[in-house]
Amino acid sequence: MSSEVLQAAALIYLLMIAAFFLHKIRPLHVAIMGGAMLFDLLVPFYLYMHRDWYGQLVTHEGGADFILWCHWALLMTLYILYALQAKSGVALAKVAAADDKNSLALRAEHHLQARGVLLVRLFVILTGWAVFDPQFVLR
Repeated sequence: MSSEVLQAAALIYLLMIAAFFLHKIRPLHVAIMGGAMLFDLLVPFYLYMHRDWYGQLVTHEGGADFILWCHWALLMTLYILYALQAKSGVALAKVAAADDKNSLALRAEHHLQARGVLLVRLFVILTGWAVFDPQFVLR
């Protein structure tokens, strides 16, 4: 990753933490979390268009790096969590006014998924940093 992408990812991560705690302000919460998901979905396209992946992965044999494969696995986990989070968020929005058991169960599910998203996204940023700057791991 480029350093600008890492900085943007770290800033958006801080915004996600703020939105996690400001869940009662739904429009702000949904806007920040949705924007973060969109950012994470578009970053691979940006990196594909602006990096020499053939030179980095094939010529320099970077494709066999363990940290790179960890990063990819974490990204796939993050995307799956995003899909589950969006699904439970939409279901929660449909029953937002009700305080029945279904609503409480959806809230608990959404909250646990959000914790997972924040944890996995932190590790995605750290492994992305390690892929960008291998000396980061060795320090």
